[in-house]
Amino acid sequence: MEASSLADLQEQATRKLMDNSNVSGTISVEHAMVPLWFHDSVRFVSQGVELNATVTQMSINLSPGALVSAEWRQI
Repeated sequence: MEASSLADLQEQATRKLMDNSNVSGTISVEHAMVPLWFHDSVRFVSQGVELNATVTQMSINLSPGALVSAEWRQI
């Protein structure tokens, strides 16, 4: 970042923090069991779709081969 003063730098940092903190949506996903837990940050990239999210909810089925149902909050 470039800034002419400390106040400008602080304003840019605050704006960036607010941009990264705003919720864009909630996504329901099913995935294989991987080492994720609540509030973990995830990056999803597939078939031209790219998003960053945090894990907000998980439902784990203990049957062999079952998928984990989860909700992610897009950031």
